[in-house]
Amino acid sequence: MAGVRRVIVKLGTRVIDHPQTRFNAPVAVDLAHDIADLRAAGIEVVMVSSGAVGLGMRLRNENRRPRKLAQRQAYAALGQSELMHQYREIFRIYGIQVAQVLLTRRDLDERTSYLNARESLNELLRLGALPIINENDTVAVDELRFSDNDMLAALLAGKIEADLLAILTVVDGLYADDAEQRLIPFVRPQDEDLLANAKESDSYRSLGGMRAKIQAAKTACAAGVLTVITNGTRPRILSRLWQVDAPATWMVSSQRHLAGRKHWIGFGKQPSGGRIRIDAGAVAALCEQGRSLLARGVTAVIGGFSQGDLVEIEDEAGRIVARGLVHYDSTDMQKICQKNSAQIKKILRIDSPPEVIHRDDLVIL
Repeated sequence: MAGVRRVIVKLGTRVIDHPQTRFNAPVAVDLAHDIADLRAAGIEVVMVSSGAVGLGMRLRNENRRPRKLAQRQAYAALGQSELMHQYREIFRIYGIQVAQVLLTRRDLDERTSYLNARESLNELLRLGALPIINENDTVAVDELRFSDNDMLAALLAGKIEADLLAILTVVDGLYADDAEQRLIPFVRPQDEDLLANAKESDSYRSLGGMRAKIQAAKTACAAGVLTVITNGTRPRILSRLWQVDAPATWMVSSQRHLAGRKHWIGFGKQPSGGRIRIDAGAVAALCEQGRSLLARGVTAVIGGFSQGDLVEIEDEAGRIVARGLVHYDSTDMQKICQKNSAQIKKILRIDSPPEVIHRDDLVIL
């Protein structure tokens, strides 16, 4: 924590939701106080705030999250302006100017947009403003959405080289699935069995849940970002993180830090939907030896994709082990599965690259 100089604070809907007053101002004021203290200590802060749809529902006295996309977009438009008004008034108490930033999945999917968004956020921080980010629910369509704002925050953490991602919810963290229901203080990205403890959200006003938060934490850790999940309604919770006495679940970043382009391939760009299945030997070559993927290790092609698309790579059990930018389209891939270079040249009648996916265009998950 002594080395933390840039933080992303993600607020869940239920942290700031209030059934009577619509917006939980006391909790927001307390968090603003903490953020002001962090900034005074020279730590840059970016907020990712959910709650626009929920607040829009409160404004319209609606108690059930609408299923139709157009209705959710309308509630998001109503709630987002009110949400920013509340934040503007609260942070004004501490002399902090806030800046609204709305993103869609497309903004991170295209490499140029990805870099532009990063530069915009860096400039806002240089100006001393507090960026408050949310998904642009008003225009985002389902196939171009983030799964939730937890994942949005995790992607941004790697994108802007944050040192810490603090995911604030209404529980203290991840609990053990046993009779004592113990809070688990530390987890590692590779502790897959702990996902069994994570439950999906059952709130009609919010998306996500503990499982989404664990997945987001793993994504941030892949970029070398320390991540904590804790209760945002506890008094002075952010300050207590630095005092190391806050009840929380920490996920320590892995030693494998992904460079900018690799992080974009692994987590920023949206996969095409196509998948390549590989045998055990190819899995070992990719995951243990850092090699490129060759056609002779491919056993099946699932779905369609074009040359240059981002595809997911799965083992024989169907577990996703990697992602990468493919050199062949799905039609040609079907023809060259388990073939060597000479056979590929004869089948396709062109001089083709020996790799299906070069290691420079490949990220192990």
